[in-house]
Amino acid sequence: MTTSFCAHYTPWDIRVVYSEPQILSDLPKAEAPAPVDEALKARIERDISFVYPYAAQTKLATKVAASALAAEQAETEATLSRPAFLSAKGLTPAERGTALHNFMQFADFSAASKGPEAELKRLIEQSYLTEAQATAVDLTRVEKFFTGPLGQRVLHADRVYKEQRFIVSIPAGLTDKTLSGEDAAQPMILQGAVDCMFEENGSLYILDFKTDRCYNKQELWERYGPQLTLYKEAMTRVMNNEVKDIVLYSFYMNAPVYAPGKE
Repeated sequence: MTTSFCAHYTPWDIRVVYSEPQILSDLPKAEAPAPVDEALKARIERDISFVYPYAAQTKLATKVAASALAAEQAETEATLSRPAFLSAKGLTPAERGTALHNFMQFADFSAASKGPEAELKRLIEQSYLTEAQATAVDLTRVEKFFTGPLGQRVLHADRVYKEQRFIVSIPAGLTDKTLSGEDAAQPMILQGAVDCMFEENGSLYILDFKTDRCYNKQELWERYGPQLTLYKEAMTRVMNNEVKDIVLYSFYMNAPVYAPGKE
């Protein structure tokens, strides 16, 4: 059927075409599916369900810092507040804590125990501490350390090591207790620095200074004990000598903090 007409002088040609109905029987028949290759099917299923046997090792860092691991376990070291004696104006609490650590690192322990003021002056003159840092060091607390039993042990030790840095290979299981078997035995590089270590009767003792505000010894040990345990393992390997004990010293409590049951 064909109809022609014009609109606004524009010709249109409209046609309707009717197609012949297609009979389904005329359509080509689908071919029968090929038989299943059972061997190929089994291989695909095996590949899809494959689980890497060393997946746990892919999550392990090859090199870690002992302090970073401890901070992860305790959520973060920054969550600990700072005591009033580290809150004077001039330096931030972190800087004031660093000042006290620096004093303990660079001071001659024998001289500091006899005349802490003179030793502080020497550290300023030799540029180990700035004037601002020196002002932040609470010598009263330093004196309490040296007059206490732990400080006396350090003063009379056969040898004292300070800020002993290390890089050592240890089993990954020591940093992640969820690992087992071959995963736990995988080597990991651990680095860190020990505040103080002293030798007494042939054995080594690790001492870590803390200025964080803390109201009980158990709480402080729970936060930093894991870090000291790693220090113990590391220094035993580095020094090729037994580290007999590890201890924290809290300048806030003016007291040593040992592992539970060792007080």
